[in-house]
Amino acid sequence: MSFGKWLLEFLLIAAGMGVLAFFVGEMLPRRWFNPDAFPYRCAKWEQGGAFYEKLRIRYWKDIFPDMSRFIPQTFRKKAGLSRDPEHAARLIVETCSAEAVHWGLMLVSLLYPIVMGPAGWICYFLYNLLGNVPPILIQRYNRPRLQKMLTMMRARAAKRPWEEDA
Repeated sequence: MSFGKWLLEFLLIAAGMGVLAFFVGEMLPRRWFNPDAFPYRCAKWEQGGAFYEKLRIRYWKDIFPDMSRFIPQTFRKKAGLSRDPEHAARLIVETCSAEAVHWGLMLVSLLYPIVMGPAGWICYFLYNLLGNVPPILIQRYNRPRLQKMLTMMRARAAKRPWEEDA
């Protein structure tokens, strides 16, 4: 098989798996995702997301696409985030869902060596190194920061209960 054909096959399989995983992730019940429980709870070594600063995540995290920008029916990540505690709470759960989807893709991508032969191990490594590990790191970086923001939003709302009626 020529390199061009091999590369096209790899890209088509990767794109197909990604699209399918996205829609599966959208269908999963959100009650399955508890950001305060394993495996989504921030580990001590993550230092509330500070560990990821050492990887300079702030500078490269935005190069990865946010599917909600491309598919209007999905939960909008940015809309209303700065003012609405319920939006922030939902976004935290969405980070868990996204993380689970990427872990699932890493598991399913073990099929590359079966489908593509020995060169499939290269595909497996590249697919996960470039397509799954960074999004998992991004979710694990964002989640504790969002949780801290949500705590502050709720504390602020508790101090000003009269604004709830407005």
